[in-house]
Amino acid sequence: MDELRLKNILGIDFGKSKHGVALSMKGLTAPLGVYKSDNFEKIVSELSVNHRIEAVVVGLPEGVQKSSAEQFAKKVKSILNLPTFLVDETLSSSEAQRLSIENGMSRKKRNTMEDAYAACLILDSFVSGSDVIIVE
Repeated sequence: MDELRLKNILGIDFGKSKHGVALSMKGLTAPLGVYKSDNFEKIVSELSVNHRIEAVVVGLPEGVQKSSAEQFAKKVKSILNLPTFLVDETLSSSEAQRLSIENGMSRKKRNTMEDAYAACLILDSFVSGSDVIIVE
């Protein structure tokens, strides 16, 4: 598992209408963008090929969206046929917003990229060794 954490990993902040996406390459994480849910299958396939993705990490929220995120992770796994993991994403969006404000980012850019920054935090959590759930 430790070896996997240093490969090319796609991180996804799951949402009902949009998903934030980030990339971790050898432990360094960067936001890729925010994508609408309706064409995400095509986008995740393209991102996987373009960035030579070797694993996927999906943020697992608490509450009502938890089961939707679990189903989403299973769907991503079936599309990409890659090791897929769920990581607790509690407060990742609020933490991303806080960090963006602290760094002087404009409200417009925060609103545009907040979910991608949350995906970075989810990936950072995975890379640093947080507990994971393996998606079967």
